[in-house]
Amino acid sequence: MADKPLNFPELDALRSVEELANLQTSTERELTALDTEYEGLPMPSDVGSAFADKTELHAEIGRRITELNGRKAVLASMAGDERHIEAPTVFVKPTTRELDVYDTRDIQNAPTQEKRHQLLHDKAMRAVEIASIPDVAQKAAEAKHHISELLDAEFYGDSQKELAERILTTGSPAYRKDFNRYVKSGGEERGTALAVGVDGTGGYAVPFAFDPTIIATGAWTSVNPFRVACRVVTITGTDTWQALTANAITAAYATEAAAATEQGPTFTKPEYVVKRAHAFVTASYEMAQDRADLASELGVLFQEAKDTLEENQFAIGVGTTVYPQGMFLAASFTAIETVTNNVYAVADVDALEAGLPIRHRARAAFFMNRAAIKATQGFETTGGRLFGGANYASVGTIAQNPGGNTGLQLLGYPLWEVPSATSDLTTSAGIVAVFCDPRNYIIVDRIGMSVKVIPDMLNGATPSFPTGEIGIYAFWRNTARVVNADGGRQMKINAP
Repeated sequence: MADKPLNFPELDALRSVEELANLQTSTERELTALDTEYEGLPMPSDVGSAFADKTELHAEIGRRITELNGRKAVLASMAGDERHIEAPTVFVKPTTRELDVYDTRDIQNAPTQEKRHQLLHDKAMRAVEIASIPDVAQKAAEAKHHISELLDAEFYGDSQKELAERILTTGSPAYRKDFNRYVKSGGEERGTALAVGVDGTGGYAVPFAFDPTIIATGAWTSVNPFRVACRVVTITGTDTWQALTANAITAAYATEAAAATEQGPTFTKPEYVVKRAHAFVTASYEMAQDRADLASELGVLFQEAKDTLEENQFAIGVGTTVYPQGMFLAASFTAIETVTNNVYAVADVDALEAGLPIRHRARAAFFMNRAAIKATQGFETTGGRLFGGANYASVGTIAQNPGGNTGLQLLGYPLWEVPSATSDLTTSAGIVAVFCDPRNYIIVDRIGMSVKVIPDMLNGATPSFPTGEIGIYAFWRNTARVVNADGGRQMKINAP
């Protein structure tokens, strides 16, 4: 006997693909929330039943969407209209919990500044908890953890709670809806909610759930070791971050009752001023109309571009004007030349490690291009002195980790891959490796990515004609540089 068809009377009130898609997305979030709550544990019977019912509901919605789209396609074909049937714009109806989180009236009416800051922090934390981060689950969990840490740091610091306010502004359902509409319309439609997210330089703040300057997991597609291995500082409310450095205190023996002399450290306060980086893409009018997820996809696309740019600049950036100072830029760290002219050999690896002062060696790591790593693997002999194994085979292969960690230990230190570092191991003055305490390389991020949509692209001819595309311009600010040149050593190819 065939199974009795499931009955979902609540679906009968939804008479469009868009309404069904909204409910389907909401159902997916509820299922995800239940799974997260009981991760690794069996669900209670009532929760398990609810999960099963939601799963059946989700499947039925999918069947109905498929049927409705199929019927439209048949009718369009019968009418001789072979145009693509536009996908619905999916705006999930906010839940009661979402409406409560993004209702800021209680913040505005708070009796004291302290109470206002507490409410801002708590509501922003809840917004992060229920946010849907557009990436794989592991990255989403990492992103939420990172944002929560930033919120806590901001709450206990002296800032003006810019991050919390940005999250509550750009994460609200109304703002997400208006931002999506703004991108899809080529900048023509903005909406009232979007007005509160106007950036000082003329763009609109990206919703925090796919703003890579807030999520900052790094290396979504390219290999980028710097954000994982080095020190990352996030700032709000200013474009400048000041470090505090000090050299070592000098101790000495003295005779009885002799006066002490000044032996304290010299303090310095290097300043890091963030500079604008940007990316620009075009999309056809048709794509903007047909891709309901275009706005959310921007977060992933711009993160990829951002990672690629940063890996290159944090490796070899010239360190002047607007550019970061690359770790492999000559003289960023103290250089040690190879023993033999135009040759990189095993003795140089030992010299590089020995050249780093002991105070920086405890947390040190090697950074190299893959070609240099393979050449170093070729130095290994029976006994595994370099890579810690019993024989050559124990060296293993180089892991292709987006974060750059090869999984290998060289002389007992982590080994990171840097694609933009030189792969030429025989040219004079080339920097083939860096051995440093990564905390001596600092990345400073100014939170907040903004997007400006240009409604009509032109072909640049005279006269200029439209190309049927919109332009999407994203910009953000950061910088990076070495804070202590003595905190690392560069392996430099010796010149003849």
